[in-house]
Amino acid sequence: MRSLDERGLTLMELTVVSALAVVILMGLTGFYLSSQFTWIDGSTKAITQREGTLLLETIRDSVHTAYSYDADPYSHQLSLYKQGETNAFYVFRWNAAGDSLMYAGAPGGESAMFQSKLRRFEFGPLPDPSLVEITAVELVSATGQTATFSASFALLNRGDL
Repeated sequence: MRSLDERGLTLMELTVVSALAVVILMGLTGFYLSSQFTWIDGSTKAITQREGTLLLETIRDSVHTAYSYDADPYSHQLSLYKQGETNAFYVFRWNAAGDSLMYAGAPGGESAMFQSKLRRFEFGPLPDPSLVEITAVELVSATGQTATFSASFALLNRGDL
């Protein structure tokens, strides 16, 4: 039995309190790390979706000013032409064999559009030459999640529309 003059903690009490503090801190650290991973995962997927939207909007704007196009599934390239010209004024090219990035610009001066990697960039054959169909654009986020897009665009600079 302790007297009233004895003050302080015993070694057993100190050990129990320390063990409980370690368990609580480990739980808080695990929760923090899990929250960080979830936030990073969501953010990278949102960025990838924005980049996919940027790609389709850029293709749409360029296709709308074109008279004709050539979609080469082997080189993964979409070339756009003005009326009466045989040289493309703008190209979209997926570097499938290299860095998996999407390049766009005037032929020979293309530059990477964004940092997300592409897994697929496919065209659909249409009987109507005034439409461009992108059947699959699949981007991969930094955390490995995919965002898939598809769209069809009309060549608005044609006189037969």
